[in-house]
Amino acid sequence: MSLPAGYKFLPTEEELVVYYLKNKVFRRPIPPDVIQEYGDDDIFGKSPKDVVASLSSKGLGKECYFFIPEDEDFDGRYEILRMVGNGLGFWKSSGDEKALLNINGEIFALKMNLTYFSGRPCSEPRKTHWRMEVYRLPTESYTNHNFKGRKWILGRVKRGHDYATYLF
Repeated sequence: MSLPAGYKFLPTEEELVVYYLKNKVFRRPIPPDVIQEYGDDDIFGKSPKDVVASLSSKGLGKECYFFIPEDEDFDGRYEILRMVGNGLGFWKSSGDEKALLNINGEIFALKMNLTYFSGRPCSEPRKTHWRMEVYRLPTESYTNHNFKGRKWILGRVKRGHDYATYLF
């Protein structure tokens, strides 16, 4: 299914989590072909330009969304550095994981921001305009439902606007 001409997929963070991530985790229906499942290597094994090029064929433009399985040993922190491919570059977290609150002040998700750097961490890497946001459900979401299935992370890769002078 491709999206109709003029369609813009612009969900809020809460909509992404409530209507897509929660439904994915708890095996409820989600719209087909809007957000696909990928392996960790499909996202972190390629440059962000290649990831966006392959995922944006779904008609979502310069942003792309994806689900990747959450690692079993996930301890509430996303890895600080995620090397891409053969050392072409790496994703680095831009601070701590942040709790997202709904209008009732309840935590509905945890979010981590990452920035892509070209080069190797130990040899003068260069910050690029690529950004990634990853969302996961808080542990309580799973324990409150006696969950025993696969956990998922929802991610979004996009071009940042503050570093538009850097080209990759």
